[in-house]
Amino acid sequence: MKETNLWGGGQQLGCTDTATNIHFTNGAADPWKSLSVLKVPKSVQIHQRVSAFVIQGGSHCTDFYSPSPSDSSSLKEGRKAIKEAVASFIEAHRNPSSSSNSSSSSSSSRESGAAAAAAAAAVVAAAPAAANALAAAAAEL
Repeated sequence: MKETNLWGGGQQLGCTDTATNIHFTNGAADPWKSLSVLKVPKSVQIHQRVSAFVIQGGSHCTDFYSPSPSDSSSLKEGRKAIKEAVASFIEAHRNPSSSSNSSSSSSSSRESGAAAAAAAAAVVAAAPAAANALAAAAAEL
């Protein structure tokens, strides 16, 4: 457990100072959350595009299920955080000279941001199918 705590310890990102483009999503009721990262220092959030979100009332892989009208507001916020994180990763890849903290009023930046958001939404929409495929593959083992 000591080695795991050095990695993340369920509290702070401690695994590396060079990792970028990571979003940790955890359910508050997920027994695995103690092995994940629940908080990320502000400087790491800004400079490395690393973020974390805890879904209140969420369990293991709650965010992987298809959206439902009965989803909690925290689950909806968690999915939104995933979309925003992935969109920022894509935008940073497409436009490496832009800072994650700066905003541009140019039309091309807005279009690029919209495309990144659309790509992020597609990734999030595909997550339930990917989770089902992984579960099916695991069941065959």
